[in-house]
Amino acid sequence: MTSASTTTTKKELVQRIAEETGQTKAAARDVIQALLDMIIGDLAGGNRIEFREFGIFELKHREARIARNPRTNAPVEVPAQRQVKFKPGSRMRERIAVQDQGKQAPPKAAPEESSKAQQSQPLARPTPAPPKAPPPTSPDSPF
Repeated sequence: MTSASTTTTKKELVQRIAEETGQTKAAARDVIQALLDMIIGDLAGGNRIEFREFGIFELKHREARIARNPRTNAPVEVPAQRQVKFKPGSRMRERIAVQDQGKQAPPKAAPEESSKAQQSQPLARPTPAPPKAPPPTSPDSPF
């Protein structure tokens, strides 16, 4: 496998499936589009989609939060949202692990570069307020 990754488009998948199955490109495209539409519809309806050995698509709820604009450091409200998560199945994990065994990890940054990055202005994050201590009670108090 080459070191540069490439993108496979739906058009390329249609071509390959049509060649492998002996179907027309139009038939392969219709089947792929129907599959994708069903996946989207089921996820939008709140359903989990599981393809054994391939993986699982499911929705996760993310709470609303306050983030920071990295350029201005201004607070930005991020609304609550649903996000699609994918968890690879056993066959996918095994196949990817076999292909990755021959690859090396990318080199780490030189110490000079990392110290320069640390010298840049860090994002200011609000510190959480310490928890409030309970009010003192007298020995006569029922609480």
